[in-house]
Amino acid sequence: DAAGDQTVTKSTGSGTTITYFNLTVGGSGTKTLAGNITVNGMLNIEQDARLDAGASNYDIALSSNWTNSSSNPLPFDARNGKVTFRSALGGQTIGGSSITTFFNITNNNFSGPVTLLSPQNLKGTLTMAANSAWVTTGQAFTLKSDATRTARIAEMPASASFTGNITLERYIDGPAATGWRMIGSAVSNGGMPVSEITNDIYSESIYRYFWDEPRYEWVRAPVDALMSPAKGLFHQVQADDVNKVISMTGTSY
Repeated sequence: DAAGDQTVTKSTGSGTTITYFNLTVGGSGTKTLAGNITVNGMLNIEQDARLDAGASNYDIALSSNWTNSSSNPLPFDARNGKVTFRSALGGQTIGGSSITTFFNITNNNFSGPVTLLSPQNLKGTLTMAANSAWVTTGQAFTLKSDATRTARIAEMPASASFTGNITLERYIDGPAATGWRMIGSAVSNGGMPVSEITNDIYSESIYRYFWDEPRYEWVRAPVDALMSPAKGLFHQVQADDVNKVISMTGTSY
């Protein structure tokens, strides 16, 4: 809770895992993990602090709620680390006034849902264990995409559930030469107008096609046509276009 950089070191226990009951990261500066940590209570990031998973990509196992209210521009630097939600005593929440951008998340809570109380981001993979539940409760849960990776939800066991909307991003680079990109929708949202995708990517492009399975050929997609799951769009990318990120919001498909 001090000003300046600090290291999160061992509190109790033996071995390489650092164990706490409740953990509050406050003050200012960067607080860097010195090993994997287990938090048997709540984890709070406050004031102007940053929690850093460290160059070794340490993991966090959490048994209660995650709250991020830090004013730091990067309140949680997940690196390539993982946060596991694992309570056996009921549901858990992810909230706070600031958005947390996670890398990998594992939901291993079989006794209640993990519920979002505020918007959250994911850069890696959400893995759902058997009998786990994830609830967005109307909050934005965004699967981020950039030039290096696109976030995803791993294949879910039949007994796991996901309730609420997700926002899927897709990074599309501006090519050196005119080419084509295949775009699909993995969310059910009643159909997104092709015009929204066209405007997000390249407002001057008029070349876009849907695959017509009965005719077994590509057909021109009208601007008022709707994107829907399992319906691919073949879209031209012009040489002078810049890198863009498109997004779609809906329920998981």
